[in-house]
Amino acid sequence: MKEIIKKIIIDTAKVCFENFDACSIDFNIEIPKGKGFGDFSTNLAMVYANKNRLSPADIAKQLSEELRKDAIFSKIDVAGPGFINIFVSTQFINDFIDKVLTEGVEFGSKKIKKPLKVILEFVSANPTGPIHVGHGRGAVIGSSLARILEFQNYDVHKEYYVNDSGRQMDILALSVIQRFNDRRDSENSKIIGIYEGGYIDQILDEYIQEYAYEKYFEFNSNFDYEDNEKLINKLIHEAKEHLGDEFYRIREFSCDYIMRQIKIVLAEFGVSFDNFYSEKSLYNDKLVQNIIEKMKQKRIAYEKDGAIWFSSTKYSDEKDRVLVRADGSPTYFASDIAYHEKKFKDKNNILINIWGADHHGYIPRLKGAITSLGYDSDSLIVVLVQFASLIMNKKKVSMSTRKGLFKTLEDLIKDVGVDATRFFYLMRKADQTLEFDIDLAKEESSKNPVYYIQYAHARLSSVIKQSGIGEKEIISFKKEIVYDESEKNLIFQIGNFPEIVKSAEMNRDPSIIAQYLREFANLVHHNYVVNKILVDDISTRTSRLKLAKASRFVLANGLYLLGISCPEQM
Repeated sequence: MKEIIKKIIIDTAKVCFENFDACSIDFNIEIPKGKGFGDFSTNLAMVYANKNRLSPADIAKQLSEELRKDAIFSKIDVAGPGFINIFVSTQFINDFIDKVLTEGVEFGSKKIKKPLKVILEFVSANPTGPIHVGHGRGAVIGSSLARILEFQNYDVHKEYYVNDSGRQMDILALSVIQRFNDRRDSENSKIIGIYEGGYIDQILDEYIQEYAYEKYFEFNSNFDYEDNEKLINKLIHEAKEHLGDEFYRIREFSCDYIMRQIKIVLAEFGVSFDNFYSEKSLYNDKLVQNIIEKMKQKRIAYEKDGAIWFSSTKYSDEKDRVLVRADGSPTYFASDIAYHEKKFKDKNNILINIWGADHHGYIPRLKGAITSLGYDSDSLIVVLVQFASLIMNKKKVSMSTRKGLFKTLEDLIKDVGVDATRFFYLMRKADQTLEFDIDLAKEESSKNPVYYIQYAHARLSSVIKQSGIGEKEIISFKKEIVYDESEKNLIFQIGNFPEIVKSAEMNRDPSIIAQYLREFANLVHHNYVVNKILVDDISTRTSRLKLAKASRFVLANGLYLLGISCPEQM
């Protein structure tokens, strides 16, 4: 609705003022909080006057006189230093409701003219344990953002980057091997720092069943090592010597097992991917080796102390970064550079990564590497997600992956439900810490925001069904309707929905829609109480059903973008 009014104001300004350039004028159109200040208000006159050293009052007078000629405005006032207060006509409001009903499930979308190709990488949790509640927040932000971008006509490819290479996978294999040793009562079985969750037993049981594994052995290393990480490295080396190829089979089996579980849970959570991209494939396809050689040839990588370094200080990083360690093993940074170059070579226009907030310092070096290779680093957008903590009985729930002291996402979904879990993750911006109140999420009352929003949708669905008037008849009803203040407030918020979706798209922030839906549902419930829909007068009844149906489209479309269901009854 604002966009329609803004276009009329701009077109009128072009008539009034010679060489008016809307692109150079940053003006606002707002819904005034106080009664009597119009349905909408704009500061265009003041902004334009200030830019051109003219009188705001004179500009406002000239512009308002021209605006009064347009039939969609019932009244135009000039207030204060040059605000223009706008009252829209009854016909304009009626036409707008018809527009909403015509667009239906497409209402709210401002489709971009040329579809841009986006690769959206999110979750990408290490396959070293079940997906936990911390990963859940990134999962719902990523999947909701994908829906929003697709709604706006982007060509979105959703990808999960599987970190199935490197030391963490060796530790996972060591954990499974040592769990087998534990069952044989090995005296030196306690290893601090390996994975201890119950899922290690599940992996081991399946592995034994499939491969009849029974290779018990005792480690030679002294477990009283001062440096625990060095001890783990030594134990991994021993396990590889003892087991040979079996060690790698255990590692791959364990990774595959965990990824199967992760995929099942994410599917239950309404999170899908177009591809699961293996880090190992970067090495198998020589992409890591090739990128290192390419960087050496471009002289943006050099050798020092037996290692290969990227000259990242040339690209605003605080220090140069290692690509290949002195022992010849590539770093995660090297594989990340190769992975991102592949994204560019696949002709993606925009690269969006949903990362944990602890990766903040990683962004400059990656952008530097992208720039050094001749790509546009501004094409990489990183959404940082702060940690989500669980609150149960007003106390925080402790979580630790290696020790197995965590509540898995699967547990949370079973306890709270998919819809509540998704919405509660989206109640705050990604870069803000989140306290997930489990008790509130399970409550079926107006205190629970997702319940309150879904109840608004169910309430409208129920009354439309009870009306006895067919949906086609409701949509085709053309009598001019005069809406009261409560109804107009609801209509103007309906008019805000496309702008809200656009803001969520541009800011890569689904929480904007979640917050809007909370406020919109409140207006729906208020109007439902003050303006009874199923009245005897058929004209009033049908007009209110039109508004109910339009409101229901907004609720349904908004909930769809967040991946949340729209119940017809509750």
